[in-house]
Amino acid sequence: MGRNRKKEGYQDGAKVLGTYPLETVLDDIGEYNREFQGYLVRMSSLRYHTFAKGLKCAYCDLVGSFFALQESYNGDREGKQPRAHFNLYALDPRDGTWVLMTKDHILPRAEGGKDTLDNLVTACRRCNAKKADKLDFKPPRKPKRSRKKRRKDIMAHFAATVERITIEPHPDADRLELAAVGDYRAVVGKGQFKTGDLVAYIPEQAVVPDPLLEEMGLKGRLAGKAQNRVKAIKLRGVLSQGLCYPAREGWEEGQDVTEELGIVKYVPPIPSQMDGEVYGAGFDYTVKYDIENYKRFPDVLVEGEPVVFTEKIHGTWTQVGVVPDALAHEEHGTLMVTSKGFAEQGIVLIPNEENEDNLYFRAVRANNIEAAVRDAFDYMLKAGDPVFVLGETFGSGVQDLGYGYDPRKDNIGFRVFDIYVGVPGHGRYLNDDELDDACKDMNLDRVPVLYRGPFSKEVMAQHTDGTETVSGEGQHIREGIVMRPQTERRHPSLGRVQLKSVSEHYLLRKGGTEYN
Repeated sequence: MGRNRKKEGYQDGAKVLGTYPLETVLDDIGEYNREFQGYLVRMSSLRYHTFAKGLKCAYCDLVGSFFALQESYNGDREGKQPRAHFNLYALDPRDGTWVLMTKDHILPRAEGGKDTLDNLVTACRRCNAKKADKLDFKPPRKPKRSRKKRRKDIMAHFAATVERITIEPHPDADRLELAAVGDYRAVVGKGQFKTGDLVAYIPEQAVVPDPLLEEMGLKGRLAGKAQNRVKAIKLRGVLSQGLCYPAREGWEEGQDVTEELGIVKYVPPIPSQMDGEVYGAGFDYTVKYDIENYKRFPDVLVEGEPVVFTEKIHGTWTQVGVVPDALAHEEHGTLMVTSKGFAEQGIVLIPNEENEDNLYFRAVRANNIEAAVRDAFDYMLKAGDPVFVLGETFGSGVQDLGYGYDPRKDNIGFRVFDIYVGVPGHGRYLNDDELDDACKDMNLDRVPVLYRGPFSKEVMAQHTDGTETVSGEGQHIREGIVMRPQTERRHPSLGRVQLKSVSEHYLLRKGGTEYN
């Protein structure tokens, strides 16, 4: 929950029940109580009304970025419903710790200031404590911001970014060295770089333009039919992931140079069974989703933090959304089925006869997912909240790993890995225990849970490699694992905290497919 927590699962003295996007809480401020996760929350607090005026600290650059639902009391008192409250938090840009946002009196109460909305502003706890009852409080100086395009801090994304590298010796090659970027290692020529150099780190799945390949001396030496795609390879016994390109004059650490270098992310062609008739539903009806690699963000998960590891299944990402009648599309209704590639564009598959043989609709029918969602989340749909079940559809012919399933024989594999409730961008993901309960209520299988407990790099390494557990027979290699805190939280550079650790054997396999 951040390094300033005093007790696991607690923040600022109260148990954290979950985190919520700003809009979810701000839209419910009013003169009434509302139930969240079985807890009663008084939504008329003057503190909430203060935050609605402005989320930014009146005295520094910190901005509240999410709400945490925290326990007031657990209902042990006879006849009392459990109660909770929302706290607004900002994220410290230096280390990602949570900073409590408070309401502050412009004219201090000690000087006769009133507890009224026109005398209140939002302030981070630090500035509030420094200001105290001062009338002449001078806020801290604000750091100057670079005008250069910086790495986005909202969510994980594909990018070639400027990084400062550390050079390590290659254990089995005199003419090669290793450039370390986070926990990634890229094999480079000896003497090509030195520790502390800035480079553009070009990640896996990057398609590199020919002029840049010629400049780097790599024309015709990469993967794919055009020999221009970056893939993981093993060079003299060491896994090499990504390329390092010397920083150009004026580049700064953290800068996004993807467009300048002409690099794009590889998008595989869509097989006919996954394609179909679509319409532009918009981003209120599709969930954008990505999982960054642990090696790029090795310091986000905290040692000892309660986490859950699930097996990463190699299939095709599938959204099955059900929206309330009030949000239904006038022509295509309330069922929002789509793929990852389509979802990123706000596109949804049309539920018509032409799409009857589409793989995603077949998975929905085979597992009775729509009816399961409507039954398990009836109360949310009636309250006006959409529900999005996110899972993996898999089997032979979907990707190169089949797990004992074969959609061509009407044996379609499907496992749930996430559930998002609310309008995308205004709702939240279920916590680990909530997800478990929801899957049981829907009678849908969750992706295999391989581990629950305190996080460590050693435990991560133990579970990353091995054989798959989906079939129960260990038919082939494991793709890897997905790791997340048992209680949802966010990080300033990553967004939602969720990372993958990918098996080296999976990365180096021959004939692999990556359809979206």
